[in-house]
Amino acid sequence: MSTLSVLDAARESPQTTAVVNVRQLISFGELAERVRERMRALSVLDEDGRAREPARLVALTSDECLDTLECILALLELGRPFLPVHPRLTVPEREQLLAALPISWAIQALPGGQHQLERRQASQDEHADRLLRSTPQLAGLATSGTSGATRVALLSRRAFLAAAEASAKNLGWHSADRWLLCLPLAHIGGLSVVTRCLLARRAIVLPERQPGIRSVHRLANAILQGLPTLMSLVPTQVHGLLELEPRFHMPERVRAILTGGAAASLQLLAASAERGWPVLTSYGLTEACSQVATQRLGTTNLGQLGAGLPLPGLRVRLRAGIIHVAGPTLLSGYLGDMGGPNLDANGELQTRDLGRFDAEGNLHVLGRVDDLIISGGENVAPWEVEPVLESCPGVLEACVFGVPDARWGEAVAAALRVHPGDVEQLLAGVERECQSRLAAFKRPRFYACTSQFIQGLTGKLDRRATALGLRSQLRATPLVDQ
Repeated sequence: MSTLSVLDAARESPQTTAVVNVRQLISFGELAERVRERMRALSVLDEDGRAREPARLVALTSDECLDTLECILALLELGRPFLPVHPRLTVPEREQLLAALPISWAIQALPGGQHQLERRQASQDEHADRLLRSTPQLAGLATSGTSGATRVALLSRRAFLAAAEASAKNLGWHSADRWLLCLPLAHIGGLSVVTRCLLARRAIVLPERQPGIRSVHRLANAILQGLPTLMSLVPTQVHGLLELEPRFHMPERVRAILTGGAAASLQLLAASAERGWPVLTSYGLTEACSQVATQRLGTTNLGQLGAGLPLPGLRVRLRAGIIHVAGPTLLSGYLGDMGGPNLDANGELQTRDLGRFDAEGNLHVLGRVDDLIISGGENVAPWEVEPVLESCPGVLEACVFGVPDARWGEAVAAALRVHPGDVEQLLAGVERECQSRLAAFKRPRFYACTSQFIQGLTGKLDRRATALGLRSQLRATPLVDQ
């Protein structure tokens, strides 16, 4: 098996392309020399002696650029577990995240091999100390829980190796494969691209920095110019490519577009299939080092396959409808005082996601337990209402949530992402469709129309922020009583 070492990769395949950066091809041999320079610059990290500081993380402000990538590879060589920090965090958000963690150094990679280094006083945490000493760890990754509070999941090198192996058993590797890195490195979807490609000795495609250019155009340019064959996108990014004018044509060399992080709507799946795009749905979470279930390569999904089959080596079961996951890709534990439960006695992680299996064994993820709306004593599942709304002409995307109601406890509300136009006519059509297809207690009583939903740092829909931001724009609709 290959190692998580760019220096080993350079010895094995020095001329093989490792990075495509603004139409520049960088071989593993060249990349290794860049990483050696980074390692020399980061030698200060060990000035206190590793024996006295074995259980500390290095915080790294990360974006999808060559400088950050080199820094991550250098930390892998040095054996230093790290916490990638999203560059869009404000200073107070960054400090709140780092203050509760055993962080010894904070780094920001700068162009030309330079670094901005900050020595920090690491917090004392016996639980974190045990986790960091227990097995070689690779990274701590911040992830939002159902309450909205941030947690930091600690993932081992062994977990990343197992996750990459499981992914490869589904997709395989072709000699000319290149994987587009267009998700934040501070999230598992982005960091997994780095580890998969490093282990497979395949190239990473970095999007060009283009100030003033919309992110979807930057993405389209990277696909056309960087010649990737594989990519991981959140549904919002796929939506953006589908909506581009003039029409965007996906190159035939692209053999898989993994989409996850949020549910792919039936509308998105149908539009992708109509264009022949190889979109593969997936379900995963940070705590499982990315993918848990993925649609198999070469299949077309119009919704009937759900998130696909569990990946080899992972065990997925339902208990009271809640998804539980076990396998070698799971986290070692949570860090800091903002964590949550670790694995149970059976080695399983209980998610907060509801699901079901179909007769073929495909996992269908229904939604979050905490997203359920209780209106007049009836349970209303947003994932039952949203497909009805999204099937209506003019509705691009729907976000259903509950709002406080004196009579019903909660009332069903819907935010609709639409193109500018006759909103009154659009809502009239939506109401007619809801009356014919939904029970009265499931029908939205309030609507808000917008051209853009609020997205989180990963680019996926931020359901809570969208609901909160549009609450003041909700307008009542004349519906029959429950």
